[in-house]
Amino acid sequence: MTSDVFSFWKWFIYGIKREDGSRTTRGVAHLIDWWCILYALISVVLSCYANESLNEISRVLIIPLLSIMIGMTIAWTGVTFSIAMSNELLKLFKDKAVDLVDYLYMFQAVLLVLVTTIALWSLASILNHSFLPSFFSKNEIVFLCRFVLFFLLCMSVRECWGVVVGTYLLIISHINVKDIDSKAEKNQDSWKL
Repeated sequence: MTSDVFSFWKWFIYGIKREDGSRTTRGVAHLIDWWCILYALISVVLSCYANESLNEISRVLIIPLLSIMIGMTIAWTGVTFSIAMSNELLKLFKDKAVDLVDYLYMFQAVLLVLVTTIALWSLASILNHSFLPSFFSKNEIVFLCRFVLFFLLCMSVRECWGVVVGTYLLIISHINVKDIDSKAEKNQDSWKL
């Protein structure tokens, strides 16, 4: 591992340099994928047809939901970190230490998406349209704000679910490594007899 392994922002923008000179996938590339097209379509539909103001939507619905998602994500992340530090998984990632760091940084990226989403929806709940610059049409800016907020909401739901799935995959890997270790131990004991 190189010294730049421990910088989230380097991972997020450039990827982490491996010992063989290659780089891991950039963190932002994990967030931007083909699903974003679906999120954009959903965001356009919601931006056009949601009748309530952003202020009302955020106060009544979105901020409480995002708070629950952040709590869930932090809880699952704690479980993941405790499992990831087990001896079995450290053995599994021994030769791929950068990939473990990459895996763990993804959880931090999820929190970044969730915190950004809740911060922007919180702003929407306290700001009105009086701050908009006069050189833009009010309708254009409102549509753009709605689009960005609904898009981030779609990403937040996906990333929150991704934490759950990632944790389950880690648990399954942990169980598989334990099974392999116990079978190897039994084979060694049978050779001793």
